[in-house]
Amino acid sequence: MRIFFDKSRCDECGECLEACPKKPLTIGIFNCRHCSKEDAFCLDACPAGAVEEKAGVLATIQACSGCGQCFECPWGAVVENREGKAVKCDLCINEGGAKCVLACKKNALLVQKEGIGWRIEWEPYNKFIEGNEEKKTIIAEGLYLVKQLHELHPKEEGLLHAVVSEFRERAGEEAVSREAVSRKLKNLLKEVCEEYGLLLERERGEKIVEVAEANIFGYGVLDPLLEDDSIEEITVLGANRPLYVYHRQMGWLKTNCYFTSEEFAVNMINKMARSLGRRITLQNPRLNATLPNGSRLHASISPVSVEGVEMTIRKFKKNPFTPADLIENNTMITELAAFLSLALFGDTSLVIAGNTSSGKTTTLNALFSFIPLADRIIITEETPEISIPHKHRIRIVANEEAGISMKDLVKDTLRMRPDRVVIGEVRSREEVEALFDSLLAGQARGSYATFHAGTSEETIARLKALGARESDLDAVDLVLVQRRILVHEKGRSVEMRRVTELSEVSGGKPRKLFSYNARKDCLEKNNFFRTRLFEKIAETHRMSGRELAAELKKRAKRLAFLAKEKKSYAEFTREVQKW
Repeated sequence: MRIFFDKSRCDECGECLEACPKKPLTIGIFNCRHCSKEDAFCLDACPAGAVEEKAGVLATIQACSGCGQCFECPWGAVVENREGKAVKCDLCINEGGAKCVLACKKNALLVQKEGIGWRIEWEPYNKFIEGNEEKKTIIAEGLYLVKQLHELHPKEEGLLHAVVSEFRERAGEEAVSREAVSRKLKNLLKEVCEEYGLLLERERGEKIVEVAEANIFGYGVLDPLLEDDSIEEITVLGANRPLYVYHRQMGWLKTNCYFTSEEFAVNMINKMARSLGRRITLQNPRLNATLPNGSRLHASISPVSVEGVEMTIRKFKKNPFTPADLIENNTMITELAAFLSLALFGDTSLVIAGNTSSGKTTTLNALFSFIPLADRIIITEETPEISIPHKHRIRIVANEEAGISMKDLVKDTLRMRPDRVVIGEVRSREEVEALFDSLLAGQARGSYATFHAGTSEETIARLKALGARESDLDAVDLVLVQRRILVHEKGRSVEMRRVTELSEVSGGKPRKLFSYNARKDCLEKNNFFRTRLFEKIAETHRMSGRELAAELKKRAKRLAFLAKEKKSYAEFTREVQKW
């Protein structure tokens, strides 16, 4: 809730300032956004502790020393009063209602209550518009700024709520396309205006309908962030707190986007999870799901989340990475990609380990371009993430609410005649059991999974800690470790993703085939020509050791060439399938 100030109606009579108990000297006090304690500039800036919380609203008290540090508020909402002290709006929380609103005869001041559930703050960032007029988003000074869709007057927001509520009550099968819904919204807006005897300019009506469409079809303030392919992560820290994004080149950036309603944020979470039949509720306050575009969602609400509602969305590129892309950005080397292209063609199982956000799933998706397109793939996951080019694939998803576990799904795969089985992300004892059930059943040419661990040794140790028997560990042919590494270059921190090792599992222990040299920032191959796996690959391809070594060199050269050509995922897959 805040005061909405309509400058176009104001005649500068000054009666609002006179009525305000704070006795401010300027109307800047009405710009207050009533930030949360975590994000309030005035609270952090005041050395005298003169800003405190009163009934859930930050307010200034008599302890003000007049230092003026809080005047740097980005919205100019902290102003001087007649006594020379700093004051800010507290919505007259102890006065029975906003006195300024009652005093204004021009209706230039209104109490803005519920809102549309989200907002985009732009006023403090107008200085960044010059030279960026055509851009939808601007990156400047550690900020990711989304240009405002439309700012609605509180009365227009009331119309918006009435129209959207009426639409949801009446929505039928006929309103299936965006055009049909847009027409229906326009008709409903006309009906509501007629019912209340309101006159509305066409331009304002179109803006109301546009915002309504954003809420009905999309995810409100999340839409512009989801559309940007340069963003990897979107985080919501709570209502009335700025969203943060992780940019592929710039790292973490604060946005000017906010959820203003916890209820709206929860509705958006449930909307995202609807396709999986999942809901977040007080009885089930944690949720993991996948958006229609493939992005991964984690969310929780009270009592799990102290902030009331929190959300993390992990985005994946619209155009998936290929092994050639991973070579081009130095995540892996050509020799490693060539070796994996030969290994994965045959009966080889692979676990990709790494720390969080290291690109494990991205790399697994990329490596599937080496697997014959004719193979039948069964993907078992808790939350759908794997995206592969194979047409003959079946995706089955665990459902905790229905009592269907990963172990149940792996049992089902035994009756589905798969060529390959993807277990997805393995995190718990039950999922480790599911992985080894698949590995030891011998019903497929290979089983694949991702896992959280920093090295191949840690991978083996964690698998054993989660219930894997040492005698069964050799069922994992390869462990590839990919890490997110922070390095300091030229006075700044740079984050990069690197494959740090590839190991064969033999005798229940990892044997490194490739290992990372941090000083040189490169992957170096060890002598793997006499390993059990090398002999297995040679048998699969009916080659001698010398012939296989020659084939590795040939494929490495081809991959180096493809890395320069920058082919799409589909083009790259078609090319390597010919080998």
